[in-house]
Amino acid sequence: MKRLLYFLLALLPAFIAAALLFLGFAKIDTAMSSLLPQNLAENSVFRAVEDAQNRRLNETAIVLVGAENPQQAFENAGQIADLWRQSGLFDQVENTLQINIDDLTAINQQMGVALLPDYQAELLLHNPDEYFQEYAQDLLNPFSGSLISPSEDWLGFSRFLSQKQGLNQLNWSAEYNALYSEYENKTWVWVRAVPNKKAIAHIPQLVQKTQDFAQRQGVEIAVSGGIFFAADSKQKAEQESKIMSAVGLTLTFVFLLWAFRTPRILALSVVLVAGISTGLAVSLAVFSTVHILTIVVGTSLVGVLVDFPLHGLSASLFRQPENKWHTQNSIRKLLPTFAISLGITAAGYLMLLAAPLPLLKQTAVFSVAALCGAFVATVFLLPKFLRHYQARTTHFTHLAYFLSNHINRLPLLWISLICGIFLSIGILQSHWQDDIRQWLVLPDDLLQQTAKVARISGIEQNAQSFIIQADNEDKLLNLSKNIANQMQPFADTQGLHEWILPTEKQQQIKQHLLNLSKQGKSFNAMTAVGIRPEIVQQAMQDTAQKPDITLSGSLKNHLGAAWQHLYIGKIDNQYIALMNLSNIRDMAAIENLIKTMPCNKDSCIHLIDKRRELNQQFTHIRNLTAYLKIASFVLAFVLLWAVFGKRKSLFIITPPTLAVLATIGVLGWLQTPIGLFAMFGLLLSSAVGIDYTVYAVNAPEEPAVKVGGITLAATTTALSFSLLSFSQTPAVATFGLSVAIAVVFNWIITVCLLSGSLKK
Repeated sequence: MKRLLYFLLALLPAFIAAALLFLGFAKIDTAMSSLLPQNLAENSVFRAVEDAQNRRLNETAIVLVGAENPQQAFENAGQIADLWRQSGLFDQVENTLQINIDDLTAINQQMGVALLPDYQAELLLHNPDEYFQEYAQDLLNPFSGSLISPSEDWLGFSRFLSQKQGLNQLNWSAEYNALYSEYENKTWVWVRAVPNKKAIAHIPQLVQKTQDFAQRQGVEIAVSGGIFFAADSKQKAEQESKIMSAVGLTLTFVFLLWAFRTPRILALSVVLVAGISTGLAVSLAVFSTVHILTIVVGTSLVGVLVDFPLHGLSASLFRQPENKWHTQNSIRKLLPTFAISLGITAAGYLMLLAAPLPLLKQTAVFSVAALCGAFVATVFLLPKFLRHYQARTTHFTHLAYFLSNHINRLPLLWISLICGIFLSIGILQSHWQDDIRQWLVLPDDLLQQTAKVARISGIEQNAQSFIIQADNEDKLLNLSKNIANQMQPFADTQGLHEWILPTEKQQQIKQHLLNLSKQGKSFNAMTAVGIRPEIVQQAMQDTAQKPDITLSGSLKNHLGAAWQHLYIGKIDNQYIALMNLSNIRDMAAIENLIKTMPCNKDSCIHLIDKRRELNQQFTHIRNLTAYLKIASFVLAFVLLWAVFGKRKSLFIITPPTLAVLATIGVLGWLQTPIGLFAMFGLLLSSAVGIDYTVYAVNAPEEPAVKVGGITLAATTTALSFSLLSFSQTPAVATFGLSVAIAVVFNWIITVCLLSGSLKK
């Protein structure tokens, strides 16, 4: 009964974590954007743009339903929309567009000349005869497709409404009241949905169900939206976490059962439960949101968390039969060693809080809390479970004695020289690089579907865009137009100047219409098709009296919704907008052109290259992590000097330093890029290495016992971290690989030094 109470005590942090999640005070995050660096710039404009782009990425899900038979496409799109509504995963699902002609007429009459494309505005200003000639021809064309009757639009402004929706290949079907596109001899019907909070957990199943339905009906689907990638990432991360946890625990305890030859060693699970649950509970309490990858990385701590109890229990394998073993006495004897190791390891982790990357901060807090939980469980709970534990000599005991007695007989000098040359060449070949593609491995199927949606819509998905800012909205629109004109040879653009005319241009056109109404000649083409001159004159005069339409005001109706994502708003007395780039033909020319454009208090333009900026931020954080690593070594040396003195401190700090250099050499030979997470792995492994050497120097045990304790700890740690090298996320795989390699080198160097220098 007492042991059950102790085990429940170890589970207390897990209960706290579950309560935080259940009550909604915390949550597990799976969004891909959460993995990316926080915006390093303090500029409020860049922060606002980033927030707007993240919201747009995650707020909408699109599914296109395609078939060669248009009727089949429209009907199946309706059925898929019903399927999505019934799923309960969306706040809104739209497969029809309720176009109200009265509303369109009202918008057209309200906005008037503001809706004119720029080339038509110039035509009306400088060649009104041709403008009205074109409109008269449209009036005679029964297939012109105007939704508004001429009696509501005598000046022909409504002809351009369909061009104002921001999609190059989007059409509206009056028969089905739905949006569609034509691509590759198929009709593709649009279904738009807004996911709710429950969606991310069940989206993969719904997509599979939708694909099965489409296959049975003989239609094709393509989906696009951040929710699909986030759901896929969540599903894979959870699956990866479960598999790695299960395999890691299994391998660890199989090894320990072999080493100790008693099922009582399974009592170490109390330490693991206490450690990991404490890490999760503290992380949720501190951050309120913990990313699923933090938990994946956290599961790799299995080997590290059992270091404390393994150091304490290793001596039991070497006791004489006549000596009775007391777990509590052994652990109490090593408390100073544990405390020093915990302090140095925790300090190394806590330095990661300076890195502007949420994942590293969460991992640092998770790891420190987990180590503290494991430490407390080792000292206070584990002895209760191993009260009458008595170990006996095993094969591992003989292995430890063999290593302790025979490693120093090897030609270590020659081996060290050869390895040093080999690893030095590897260091020279090492490749230091950070790339967003090492972080976000996106599923090919979803990428292909997203690319297809982009091709069908006529909009190329690209990470490049411009931030445009000016001190008023008219300057913003004029700047957008000017940039678009200069960019024509190098790329295609989409900007707000395509949506609405500046108010100054509206005023110019309205004054011109007022003058034309008095002349009565420029619209002869209209009278030629039977429209009385006074009707056209009155329409001109009415239009001239209407108020000007501002950019921000024009975006408040449903026609402006397609352009809202390009308008950021007013920030620090500046009006901010985006201009998207696509079909880039000469990026170098674009960059050079931007450099020639002035940036002052009146207007400014910045190029956004998301991938390049993220890679630069990763490089910055990697360099910062390298500085933190150096600082951690210095801090560890100072702390060790204060406790052990200069000579022993140098001995303690040398193996981890050499292990880090050796790991860089191996990664160089493997042609594995050394990025941010590899640096994180080296930082962690150096703390683990110091733990081994502190134990080697400070533990009051014979060398064979120390070799055994370090071998037990290194094996379990290498096992758990090497599993991460199989992760589907390259950054996490590199992290696991770097730690596993460094732990092996820490073990080799420490055991060699221990067998030689400390042998008594």
